[in-house]
Amino acid sequence: MTFINALLAWGALAFTIPLAIHLFFRHRFRTIDWGSMWLLDSVIQQNRRRLRWTNWLLLLLRCLIPILLAAAMARPLLHALRVAPGQLAQTLVLVLDDSQSMNAVDDDGVSRFQKARNQAFELVSDLTRNDEVILLQSGDLTAPPSIIAPIAAADQLRQLAPGTGPYTLGDALDAAVSALRFASNPHHRIVVISDFQDGVVPTDIAPQLESIARRIDDSAMAANISLLSVADDGEDPGNVSIDSIRLESPIAIAGHRTTAAATIRNASDLPVSGAALRWRIDGKVAASGSINVPARAETTVRLNFSPDQVGRRLVTATIDLKDALANDNRREFALDVTRSIRVALVDGSPSGEALTRMSDFLFLALQPNIVSDDASSAPSNRFEVSRWTPGQLVRSSPASRPDVIILVNVAIDEPARQVIAQHLAVGGSLVIFDGPRTAPDQYNRPLTENQDNIVHLPAALGPRIESTTDAPRQIAETDQTFSAWSGITGDQDRVWKDIEVANYRSLTLRPAGPAARTLIRLDDDTVIATIGKPILDRSDGDKDASSPSGFNGRIVQFGLAPHPSDWNLPLRPWFVPLMQQLVLELAGQNNTANLLTGQPLVVPLPNWLDGADASSESNNARPRTFRIVAPHGDTVAEKTIDAGRSTSGSEIVLRASTRTAGRYELTVSNVTGEAGTDDANGATNTSPDRVIQWHLAQLPLEESNLRSVSPERLESAVQPFDGRVFSSIQALQDDERLQTEGREVWRPICIALLLCLVLEIALLARLNPGTSTARPVAPKTNVEGMVS
Repeated sequence: MTFINALLAWGALAFTIPLAIHLFFRHRFRTIDWGSMWLLDSVIQQNRRRLRWTNWLLLLLRCLIPILLAAAMARPLLHALRVAPGQLAQTLVLVLDDSQSMNAVDDDGVSRFQKARNQAFELVSDLTRNDEVILLQSGDLTAPPSIIAPIAAADQLRQLAPGTGPYTLGDALDAAVSALRFASNPHHRIVVISDFQDGVVPTDIAPQLESIARRIDDSAMAANISLLSVADDGEDPGNVSIDSIRLESPIAIAGHRTTAAATIRNASDLPVSGAALRWRIDGKVAASGSINVPARAETTVRLNFSPDQVGRRLVTATIDLKDALANDNRREFALDVTRSIRVALVDGSPSGEALTRMSDFLFLALQPNIVSDDASSAPSNRFEVSRWTPGQLVRSSPASRPDVIILVNVAIDEPARQVIAQHLAVGGSLVIFDGPRTAPDQYNRPLTENQDNIVHLPAALGPRIESTTDAPRQIAETDQTFSAWSGITGDQDRVWKDIEVANYRSLTLRPAGPAARTLIRLDDDTVIATIGKPILDRSDGDKDASSPSGFNGRIVQFGLAPHPSDWNLPLRPWFVPLMQQLVLELAGQNNTANLLTGQPLVVPLPNWLDGADASSESNNARPRTFRIVAPHGDTVAEKTIDAGRSTSGSEIVLRASTRTAGRYELTVSNVTGEAGTDDANGATNTSPDRVIQWHLAQLPLEESNLRSVSPERLESAVQPFDGRVFSSIQALQDDERLQTEGREVWRPICIALLLCLVLEIALLARLNPGTSTARPVAPKTNVEGMVS
């Protein structure tokens, strides 16, 4: 406790005056006993004890009166015990929620972000010149923190705008505590201003928060943690959003029918009817109509179209509706349209008679004039199939490599392994079929191996088993979630059980979690078909197979050959649609154009040597710089590669973080010489940045929920830190003044002083009841004059 008028506190010494008076007058009277005094001894003793306690209480009140009067005039300030007094400089770590949900507006048209920014202004304006601010944004918590003055912090707040993806309270507090390492002031504050969506405080966040609290205790770095919510309690946001756009067709091929589906969700308690919906392709209206969405429900709207232009197209869905969050009424989808799917069929079998090589039936299944027995199937002119030898595979250039490579009965050597790794690194897919020439030791070796990681196939090959014709194996289990099976007609459960497998090779999935799964299992529990991505073993000990490795291509491994000698799969009703659908799915799922904000953007660098570059040896030696440019125009990743240099799969990958939604462009430029200078051939080098690819980052659907976390869960989240939750800036500022400046308590002191005065008057009235109104009676006398 401190005093504003500390000098007046010395007035409390006036309590010695009543104490001295009491001590002086207690010896002023003498006691004289008289004859009949003994008759009153019991009454006198009882009254003496009562008067003694009354006098002591009266003395206490008379001593308290000057003490309380002096204390009230000195104006004391009450502080929390765990916080330094207010004259110490402080460091404020301000975490501001700039996610998409902060764009939501109330009935007055004021957004949550505007409220949060105004409240942040008030916090910063209360600071002094000795204080410092560390401003963190929820969408960029990994950015290096910088310490700035309160005035500079106010300037930065004016430049901020919402539009990033979601975050969690644990990540925000972890970044704030880490930023305190750079603080130079003794008093620390952490304030998080947010609307605290339900996903900000997930149900499993308690262990992370307790770990952060232990880290604060271990570092002896005390900090006041406060949460300030800008969402109104009980608010019904009334929001309608387009949560996603997806392609229901396996892949978009020019001239073929393609279906895009948009999922529209109504998060309001009221239904929506007659809202206008428009589809656009590259900005041009493709279809329009109206939609009805019940309350607390979602609906799917589809667009059927036939793209005629090859390349990356932009599909947009827009709802014309006024609601709480207008930004999620529009969603985009990047669509890759191809002329046909390029397939390289690599067969290791020697040439011979027709239909004797292992890949002959597969080659026929992908021909333009082959269709399945399903009347709804279209001709398979979507495929452009080339037959290669293993030598042609090794000699192929990156520009000539197809979308899907199919290996049938191929023994791969080291050069072929490098080509396959480069193909997978740039997003290509691989299908492996077994055969007599397939050597398990070659396939089980790593595709790539360097100081950073080791990359394997998702399944290891076992020995080849030849079953007798008298007792062939049966298929006992298939993964019905595999979309390629959908092209097969008939009762799949019955037909699969009728398939007999004569020759096969066992496959063993590597321990990679969800990166690989089983497609076909025999009745002896042997796996003969798997699908997955390349398995990454990191040299730094991180065995998380889901971590980005740059190898986006998918791999399907069959432990048998696509030939009747290994299994009796029916050709036209089963084998043809299965292989066609398999290639379509693999080629379509290589699309990495769409991702969610917060996910890393892993871009394989293409073969950037064009015809002009290849025509000159000097140009071939010219390096190129690849950049990923964010929607706001800043370069977020960059790499320079020399032309003609042999690069592995991991070296030709560029990674960047996606913080904001929008279009991320991959550009290439010449870094030799200065802009406007002449090179050796006399050509002017202007070093232009050429966009060779773009990707689209979209916000996740959680940002359109607009449902705040319950107050009870938010309160329990800050309990490990002894933190506080506030719903207004005034309450937060009052609490901060109590923590740093203290709270004046002169009012309760004045009330106590008044009570002491009242009690003193009451005790005095009890000790001195005053003169009785009764008339005294004269004593009676006898004749002798004696008192009777």
